[in-house]
Amino acid sequence: MQTEAVAYVSGRTDLLCTLGALVAVLGVLAGPRHGRGGEWLRGWTIGLAVAASVLTKETGYALVVLVPWLAWRRRRERRWWPALAAPAVGLVLFAVRPVSLPAFELAAVSAVLAAAGRTVLEYAALLLWPGVLMIDRMIPVPRAGAEVLVCALAAIGLAAAAAFGLLRREAAGVWTAWSVALYLPVANALPLYPEIATRELFAPEHNLYGPLAGIGILLGLGVARLRGGVSPRAARVGAAVIGLLLLACAGRSWARASEWRDERTLFRAAAGAGSRSPRVWFNLGNVLMQVPDRAGAIQAYEAASGLAPGDAEIWLNLAVAMQLEGRHPEAL
Repeated sequence: MQTEAVAYVSGRTDLLCTLGALVAVLGVLAGPRHGRGGEWLRGWTIGLAVAASVLTKETGYALVVLVPWLAWRRRRERRWWPALAAPAVGLVLFAVRPVSLPAFELAAVSAVLAAAGRTVLEYAALLLWPGVLMIDRMIPVPRAGAEVLVCALAAIGLAAAAAFGLLRREAAGVWTAWSVALYLPVANALPLYPEIATRELFAPEHNLYGPLAGIGILLGLGVARLRGGVSPRAARVGAAVIGLLLLACAGRSWARASEWRDERTLFRAAAGAGSRSPRVWFNLGNVLMQVPDRAGAIQAYEAASGLAPGDAEIWLNLAVAMQLEGRHPEAL
């Protein structure tokens, strides 16, 4: 599922963001240093790691919540909590200068909740089997009554599970907090793209790279706990099933990597998977114009214009393709 974060140059920001986040969290979890100077030195190291994470990916802003939470939950001497948390929050809020969040509207709460639940269901299916993957995943915000209800229940169920995990101590609590904090922007609870947040959710697979670092550890902890209560034969069967699943996922990753060979294979694969992203169809049209395959380019531009009717560049390129095909009245 995370092939994109490695094979796609733009997706590597997720790797860098997660690296900075891991350094920050390890700094919080490390053993205490004696004296005020040692704790403040650690705090500034954590703060620099947070700033590096934020500067590589927007989802790094979640660390402004995660670092203070972990510092408060993990430190035996609570008096050192400001020393660990203040530099990280200060560097982000005053030095990095995050963009201002949109005004909170009560009417948008249901849409945000439904979108968060929709991503839960979408990503859960992809985690079970990453069959339909695409470079730009656009998830429409549910609007029909039954769909909104199901998605909202999924979001509430996830929130309940997260609350349960946050109350745990040791590793379970730490990695639940990690997963929750880094998932909030992905689930649109903290909109990264507020201009489209009430209509569609931009949720490519690589956005889930950070949260999956924690989810994977939580799954490992769960398997380890279950293993102690089952028979050796059942444990062997479970290990075999997991091994087969990993082999199947490895094969899927190998096949997916071939889609990234060039622009033509990449955007053809995304279009074939039913992408709702106008950028995918627009870029596919541009690639087909270079072949040249103007008839195919016209179809791609028309699909893009249907998804983003207000984008002037799409209409311009569509007109150019029609003009080159001699379809002058349509081009006008």
